[in-house]
Amino acid sequence: MECANCGTELNTGDLFCPACGTSAGQLSVSASPEKIPAWAEPPATAVSPSRAVKSRPSTKNEIMGVGAVIGMYLLMAIPIIGQILMIVWAFGSGKKMRKNIAAAHLILMLLFIGFYVLLLKYYGIDYEMLQDLISGI
Repeated sequence: MECANCGTELNTGDLFCPACGTSAGQLSVSASPEKIPAWAEPPATAVSPSRAVKSRPSTKNEIMGVGAVIGMYLLMAIPIIGQILMIVWAFGSGKKMRKNIAAAHLILMLLFIGFYVLLLKYYGIDYEMLQDLISGI
């Protein structure tokens, strides 16, 4: 078989001419002679687009605004309630940014407590002595 445009010899099954790119005039050689319709009815179980369930994007990875972060810091500054909130926010389910901030504050709080315990154990420095050292009295 030859290309109708440029006369190049075509192999069996070629859809386009390798030289000029013109369509070879055949669709494809298929094993079954049945015709495939251009448009078919959708199955009866398909959901119409107007009734499709629209999923809402996850809010777990949203970035918190400045006001939300400031509010979080103010709540964490309350003596006992702040520590409880840090634990709930760090280990509960919620926004990822809030979890990360709360976990970082818990880690820092534990480090400061550990540092204070070391000062108390090895040097006998308590809180009042530490304040005197800092203030220079």
